[in-house]
Amino acid sequence: MKNKEKYATAASFLIEHAPAMSQELSQWIESGGVKLIDHTAYIRKEITGAASIYNLIDDETSKIDGVSTIKGKSFNKNEGFIFDQVSVAYGTDTGQGKEGAVRYFSTNIASLNNANLVITQNGRLVLDLPVSNIMQPQPEGLKQDEKFTSLTSFAYLIDDQPMEWTLRFPSGVPLEPRVNLYQYLQVKLKGLKTLRNIS
Repeated sequence: MKNKEKYATAASFLIEHAPAMSQELSQWIESGGVKLIDHTAYIRKEITGAASIYNLIDDETSKIDGVSTIKGKSFNKNEGFIFDQVSVAYGTDTGQGKEGAVRYFSTNIASLNNANLVITQNGRLVLDLPVSNIMQPQPEGLKQDEKFTSLTSFAYLIDDQPMEWTLRFPSGVPLEPRVNLYQYLQVKLKGLKTLRNIS
């Protein structure tokens, strides 16, 4: 089966940035021992009361089906990730611990729309975009890809290295409370991750 043009572009990007990956993964890439598979990295988290610089992942983040693809603050060793699409969506529920049960859509909450989603790794800026630019539209009638914002180029996250996913709110402007509701946020990065090619 012939790979799509986007796969070839992604593979070239990966080769270019192979030296940044862990030593073992870098060697696999350079020897042709790695393939790329579709992957969406995501986190769904309660953000009630969020303000200032709010961490979406931390050392206690658990990899749970339907809630998060990330364990702790890093991807697994030898699982490098490149992406070119991003999406943020908002939801509410009357209970806590509902990250995997909430329906996530767009929102008109000013403090959230005026915040930035910032992703860094080892002091390197990976992504810094206003939430309003990447907020998922209402889903009715949309194709899956239309729920994401496409970046103008690929970005990458290194395997086995800590990263920070943060919401940065305007100074002195916390997330507005919702009466009797807990607030949740979904962040998705869509791209490809590395997998050892053993075929």
